[in-house]
Amino acid sequence: MLAKSNEFLDLFSEDTLIIVAGMMVGIGCFAFLVGFCGCWGALRENSCLLYMYFVFLLLIVAGEFVAGVLALVYEDEIEQSMRTGMNETIATTYGYKTAATDAVDEVQEQFECCGANNYMDYQYSAYMIDQGTAIPASCCKTGSTCTAGSPGEPNSLDNVWTDGCVDASIDYIESNYLIVGGVCLGLLVFQVWHSLLNLPAVSPTKRGGGRGRTGTRAQIAKLFSPCLLTKR
Repeated sequence: MLAKSNEFLDLFSEDTLIIVAGMMVGIGCFAFLVGFCGCWGALRENSCLLYMYFVFLLLIVAGEFVAGVLALVYEDEIEQSMRTGMNETIATTYGYKTAATDAVDEVQEQFECCGANNYMDYQYSAYMIDQGTAIPASCCKTGSTCTAGSPGEPNSLDNVWTDGCVDASIDYIESNYLIVGGVCLGLLVFQVWHSLLNLPAVSPTKRGGGRGRTGTRAQIAKLFSPCLLTKR
């Protein structure tokens, strides 16, 4: 994902995509650690590893909840970052930098849009001014006949995508809110249910051990004894 993010880095005014990609890699490594603790703990009947597995699952659930809240809180900032970054790319590096050109073209073709706000954004494009064309071919609904005209002012709009790419991408996400939300909620419920199922496996049994402070110490020691190296 980090390699793929380089293709779309120019569409953001900040290193938002790199941060998100780095977080995804970190979450993947953490998920591997969680799976290892669960599988190895179950195979070895190690209560310490099972306890770590239970705690890690709770941390994942809490992290997913926080990530969802942050996405809602910073929704406007993310939108503005993409709008500013894409406008800067169109004005300065589009047509001159391969990665920037490919990123803009791919977004415009995928979401059937043109420019960050609309096709008029290309009136500030240095490349369009140099080439004497109105818009890139990726803004055309079919073929490449819509590029004729002055920068940002095509001769005809019949074959031009008139929606801006930022609004088009937001509309696409919002149209799938129910699907994404349902899947996330289902995963969250499953993870909470799975965490609760692990409680009996990690709870220390009360066989003697006394009561009060001494009994509590004995239970804690019994829980973590598989994690401790004992001398023989």
